[in-house]
Amino acid sequence: MEKLEDYGGPRFVNDTFYFGICKEQIEQHETADARKKELEEELQSVEYESPEYWGIEKELSEVSEEWWRSGTIVIVFAAMCLEALIYDYGARNTSDNYFDRYLDHLSPVAKWVVVPQIITGDSINRDGQAFELLQKLFRKRNELVHSKSEQVPLDDKEALVDRIEGNKSDFEEAVADAMRAVFKVTSEMRSMHPESINFAWYDPGEHGNGPYQKYT
Repeated sequence: MEKLEDYGGPRFVNDTFYFGICKEQIEQHETADARKKELEEELQSVEYESPEYWGIEKELSEVSEEWWRSGTIVIVFAAMCLEALIYDYGARNTSDNYFDRYLDHLSPVAKWVVVPQIITGDSINRDGQAFELLQKLFRKRNELVHSKSEQVPLDDKEALVDRIEGNKSDFEEAVADAMRAVFKVTSEMRSMHPESINFAWYDPGEHGNGPYQKYT
């Protein structure tokens, strides 16, 4: 593997910092998820609107908020990680001036296609899982960052419940896929450009044991 000095010396980089936040938050998200399921079961076993019911309902509301918050952080920071990572990879292998002038206007997904092509002569597989996860991640990130309100179907309670449960299911998948995106994209890049120092830190072996291991 090439050394840091081969890339013109040290640089200020944030991708590993951002992914460290993802690792912390996925653990909090999974803890909240487990507790949320326990409370939902407990709620079914107590008398409706009893003091015990409202105590469980209050904790469930707090845990659910943590579940949404930690999951949102995972998604946003995974996208930030990959955006910072492709910039640093491109700038190290070309120059800051070249990247800023000719590449930085591209979308994050397009950068992951074009930049490796310029540097290695090869490109991320656009029919593969890594690219699919990359696209899904940035779509979800954009949806969260550019949130839009929508009408609630109060006149159809069944449709409302289905929508809420569907949102929860879609969100949980998006959180898991955000973690997978980072590991899968960097794994493909390690195969494509094994000499690069940019992707070594994302080797699953570097992370020890933890709940995020299942996303590798």
